[in-house]
Amino acid sequence: LRLAAALGAAELRERGMEGLRAATPAESLALVKGALDGSVAAAADVVALNAGAALYAAGVSESLAAGVALARETIGGGRASEKLAELVAWTRAAGRQQR
Repeated sequence: LRLAAALGAAELRERGMEGLRAATPAESLALVKGALDGSVAAAADVVALNAGAALYAAGVSESLAAGVALARETIGGGRASEKLAELVAWTRAAGRQQR
């Protein structure tokens, strides 16, 4: 994540794509869950950088580094995993209603 360092988020660890590839839907789900609960550090870094950039672009944070910090706080506090669980429940309920 050399770009992260160049943009002011130097605390993100530099990694290659190792540990970020998923070959099956089950692996993809595990990767997403691991990113949101922090158990897959490389994936959590990518999510934090992406979310941090979105927060900065939306004017929610004053800098990319501040956006990344806010994203990490949200992920670390469990709120991101909670939102994923809410989304899953909502989509399942919506699917049942359409049957």
